[in-house]
Amino acid sequence: MLPTHTSKSVMLNMLKCEDKEYYSELQLWRHMRKEYNVDVRLAPNGQDSHGHMYYCMSCTSGYKDHKSFDSEQAITDHVRDVHSKHIEL
Repeated sequence: MLPTHTSKSVMLNMLKCEDKEYYSELQLWRHMRKEYNVDVRLAPNGQDSHGHMYYCMSCTSGYKDHKSFDSEQAITDHVRDVHSKHIEL
């Protein structure tokens, strides 16, 4: 089973995945990379110059080495829809 949030705000609350608790997004995304081979990264300083906060390095196209996302909800929906049907929020 993939990550679930104890509430809507990732930054302020604990995250859970398979009954393991994570206190930061960074810990959770490291777990996702190791266990599920989904490489999600946080933008430096929280946001890049285009307003993107997250990158999925597992998704590439002919001209980009990643897919960018503007919000926690967007990256979560992407991981659930593209990489696993088991993610729950």
